[in-house]
Amino acid sequence: MARNKLSDLRDHLFEQIENIKSAQPEELDSIIKKAKAMSEVGSTIIESGKLEYLFIRELGDQKFKTNLLDSNKEPVA
Repeated sequence: MARNKLSDLRDHLFEQIENIKSAQPEELDSIIKKAKAMSEVGSTIIESGKLEYLFIRELGDQKFKTNLLDSNKEPVA
């Protein structure tokens, strides 16, 4: 199971911005296509995180294990 956090997603997306900024004109089309694909996947991850948050919020004070956000705490079992 992947152990990526939202901060990892942000890092990858910002890395793509840097790649676009530093790209040579002949590379730009392929880099932009890759960045668009990453953006679409990132949006899907964010939307699933929103859904997870809403689910947790609806449970109230019941415990629900999530790895959505960065934390030094262990997830609740």
